[in-house]
Amino acid sequence: MKLQPNPGKEAQHYLNVKQGDTLNLDAKEMAAFQALKSAAQSSEVPVKEVETLVHQGLLARYHAYRRKGLSGIAPYERGGEDQRNAGDELLLATKELTSVAKHLPAFHKFLLNYPDGLPKEEVKNLKEFFYWLNIDVFGRPTYVLVHRMLYHMGDAALAVERQYYASHDYNSMLQSIAALPTKDGTFLFYIGRVSTDQVGGFGSSLKHPISRAITAPYLKSMFRQIQTKAGKP
Repeated sequence: MKLQPNPGKEAQHYLNVKQGDTLNLDAKEMAAFQALKSAAQSSEVPVKEVETLVHQGLLARYHAYRRKGLSGIAPYERGGEDQRNAGDELLLATKELTSVAKHLPAFHKFLLNYPDGLPKEEVKNLKEFFYWLNIDVFGRPTYVLVHRMLYHMGDAALAVERQYYASHDYNSMLQSIAALPTKDGTFLFYIGRVSTDQVGGFGSSLKHPISRAITAPYLKSMFRQIQTKAGKP
């Protein structure tokens, strides 16, 4: 786990952290970085020590999610008593997958109650993957924890991805793709929901088109890759 790009500058973000939306951290995580800054023996930025704390924070959040699911996600401190809870946001987004609830009630129940398992007869249809990502956003590393689920139903499939932690710029994301067989091939349905504090408040009407402009090329690239792979023999 490296602070790349711009390690020194990004380390300073963590060392100078305070309640707000510069970084998505809980009170315990903030205290650890503040203690590191206070203990620094020189003016040189302790990049490796910051990287260690970031790594420990990601690992702790991963284990909490695996143990308790959405309720185990620590909230982000925004100031005073204001918090952002990615678990609540993802729960709301999951409840709004009404088509999944209608046609795949067992899987939808699993999504709502994770890590409680599926019925034994359904387990064979599910594959799970866990990742951590480092995404370059405007020259800053954004660390993301991802849970991907692939559920098969005969020739049809449903993929659901939860980004249950992001280090800054957005709070959480839920994406789902349904692949349904047709006589001419496979039809894909995509739904994406992202929660962020960055498009609220003054100037929010201008920020929404900007956020879509950032997201759209990523989605187009993803589907082009799918098309390319599907076209290969």
